[in-house]
Amino acid sequence: MKQLLSAVFYCHSNNIVHRDIKPENILLASKEPDANLILIDFGFSVSFLGILTSNNPFLKFASILSVSYFVGMLNDLL
Repeated sequence: MKQLLSAVFYCHSNNIVHRDIKPENILLASKEPDANLILIDFGFSVSFLGILTSNNPFLKFASILSVSYFVGMLNDLL
């Protein structure tokens, strides 16, 4: 779980929203018990612009992105 959240955080830190995180898009690098996780299939991903400077991130995103993009970011986090 930590690796998945780290991958999502990395994407969001680089202004990318995956929008299609599901078990089929999460691979393990090997069969070892401690294998690294790999997030794949960025076909539905989008880039977003802007840096959060507001105290209310929802309002900032709502003014920059369409509702569907914002919901996609929420889906990535859930």
